[in-house]
Amino acid sequence: MRLTRWTWAAAPAVAVLTAAAVAAAATGADGGTTAPGIVDAGPLTRWALPLSRTVADVAAVATVGALVLAAVLLPGPRRLAPAQGRAMLWASAAAGVWATASVAVAVLTLSDLSARPVADVLEPAVLLDFVTTDARGTAHALTAATAVLLATFGPGVTTAGWARFWLLAALAGLLPPAFTGHAAGSAGHDAAVVSLAVHLVGVTLWVGGLVFLLPVVARRHPDAAVAVRRFSVLAGAALVAVGAGGVVGAVIRLPGWDALFTSAYGRLVLVKTAVLVLLGLAGAWHRRRTLAAVGTGSGAGAFVRLAAGELLLMAVAMGLAVGLARTPPPSSAAEALSPAGELLGFPMGSPGHRCSRSGTSTPSSPSARRRPGWRTRSASAGCARGAITGPWAGPCPGSSGSPSRF
Repeated sequence: MRLTRWTWAAAPAVAVLTAAAVAAAATGADGGTTAPGIVDAGPLTRWALPLSRTVADVAAVATVGALVLAAVLLPGPRRLAPAQGRAMLWASAAAGVWATASVAVAVLTLSDLSARPVADVLEPAVLLDFVTTDARGTAHALTAATAVLLATFGPGVTTAGWARFWLLAALAGLLPPAFTGHAAGSAGHDAAVVSLAVHLVGVTLWVGGLVFLLPVVARRHPDAAVAVRRFSVLAGAALVAVGAGGVVGAVIRLPGWDALFTSAYGRLVLVKTAVLVLLGLAGAWHRRRTLAAVGTGSGAGAFVRLAAGELLLMAVAMGLAVGLARTPPPSSAAEALSPAGELLGFPMGSPGHRCSRSGTSTPSSPSARRRPGWRTRSASAGCARGAITGPWAGPCPGSSGSPSRF
């Protein structure tokens, strides 16, 4: 039993370190390359951004997992049992880490977009401008606000109804960043965003539920058998959701089968697919071998050891997901982009600016001209939102004379 307890206690910590290492390697945080003419934000941002995203993702998974244990897996009356109350405390603590990491991600994202060191963007006016006027800043702020509310009010939850409410709130807090990544800028916008949302929810429920199921089984909790059976159903649905969401996202972003082998994005998709297949096989082994044994108490050790291995695989997948989010898909998978659009990652014809007859890009509102915020510090970020002006050789790239939907 000592080995079993050590296993479930150490597995989450090892999983976090594994995810962080994989994220750093997948994003090329060792330096990478910078496009000619674009100022780099510095090594701190290159290293800290993928790592802080990994910490935020792991904390979000832990938050949701603890809430799943309290609200879904453990049976109980209307009022929470002691084990469920402890799970709520774990959820609140993880939410505090999630909120802190989300704030760090917002600051580092601003540093990355504006190509300025972190110390230069830590100005209240610049941060407020980023949070209130840029979709990415707003998304991270909403996520952080959700986590702060859960960390504040979670310890006082005493009923199953409120536990389920905060579970839904935490799942909703995962989604805002999904609307501002590659999915939001891809050609099949609606399908990409929906598939990513389904993928995120499935992964979080699956991984988080397993993390907090481990101590329940390892300690031979009286309700362990019930919790394992309930989680088995949840994990099966999550596997389908994760696989379907990943397939839809890959089809939208990749121009063809050959891109799976010829692009960095495609190769990361292949590795993630292999990890998902291994996880599916582990789940099938659980159903055939360990689930029935958990009810008798004899299969607790086997379940925990196999689940700890699953957690390591899940950590690898989460680290690869961070790398995938930082890797642009092949440009031909969407619409053809201008040279400026290739640097930015999306077409230039955004509703943030308009083109004059003289071919000059001008801000669409007086407030955009007055605002000295973060966008004016970076040509690439500024052009993307129409906050700087300058002569173009012709009409604005990607502009058709009418505002874009996105």
